Amino acid sequence: AVTGAGEVTERGRHMARVGLHPRLARALLDGAAEVGTRAAAEVVAILDDDTLVPGVDLVAGLRALRRERPPRWRREVERLSRLVDATDGDDDPAFVVALAHPERLARRRSPGSASYLMAGGTAVTLPPGSGLGAAEWVAVAVATRDPGRSDGRIRSAAVADEKLARRAGSSLLE
Repeated sequence: AVTGAGEVTERGRHMARVGLHPRLARALLDGAAEVGTRAAAEVVAILDDDTLVPGVDLVAGLRALRRERPPRWRREVERLSRLVDATDGDDDPAFVVALAHPERLARRRSPGSASYLMAGGTAVTLPPGSGLGAAEWVAVAVATRDPGRSDGRIRSAAVADEKLARRAGSSLLE
């Protein structure tokens, strides 16, 4: 979004016009090129307002939103879609989440465990009945950590895999 000298680039101006946190603007712009404009806009609208999806399974929540089409979500998706060149692509919510929060890509700590380690180093746990229990990798949209606790709790995530993690989180690889 900026040059090495701190000057705003054309991409930075485009991100500013989106009117969202820079992470979400990046997810919208880069996600649209990969998964399609509408699919990226739908996920970014959820990331911007995490009250839209009540359960942990972001993909199940997205399906419900697509079916029910609540006006608040629909209006935001339409607004975001207008800000990006229209493209088609594969519907991959986990990739859009990972673009916004690559440090939250998480891998199960041990087989059968509900505990995951995010790329940023924080341990998080899937709550029972999340619908994501068999996933080795997840892209965490929202996680919280209570004071005094060493690990966080996943509030919203989408199933991912190592290939997606390596692609979306390439800047984190060492």
